Amino acid sequence: MNEVKTPDLQEIYDLFDAHCGTWEGTYTRTDAAGNVVDSHKSDLELQRVGNKWRQKNVYTWPDGRSQTFEFEGRFNPEGELEFNTERLIGKAWKSRDTILLQWEYQIGISNRNFEQINLLTPGVRMRSWQLSIEGKPDGHVLISEKQTNKNCPSFA
Repeated sequence: MNEVKTPDLQEIYDLFDAHCGTWEGTYTRTDAAGNVVDSHKSDLELQRVGNKWRQKNVYTWPDGRSQTFEFEGRFNPEGELEFNTERLIGKAWKSRDTILLQWEYQIGISNRNFEQINLLTPGVRMRSWQLSIEGKPDGHVLISEKQTNKNCPSFA
């Protein structure tokens, strides 16, 4: 008989909490052939309160354009962070000392995207996205970030 292992929610929360705070970084997006098609700065605010995850992403381009996205998710009893917003639907989970995500943009076409997040040292992390559209590779996003504030922000 297979025994179902109960997830250690505190261990999962501890990993996500290590990512809480404010992060500054650079996003570099490539197309499927590896050509750089976009690069911009990012400022992220990440917070966990109980079983809720809140995040605010501000992206700024060299020409002065900017975009801000906020979303909230909840950890389910299995320890997966689930989110379903106007922009994204997906989930994140712990795998050893890595956070893995799978999500789709809610844009009306088939897309599956995957992300891996690793802390290299306290306050330094790297992330990578694999993007697809209609079942075909659509490129990658490489993100390097430094933590500028370890305290979790308070959201209004």
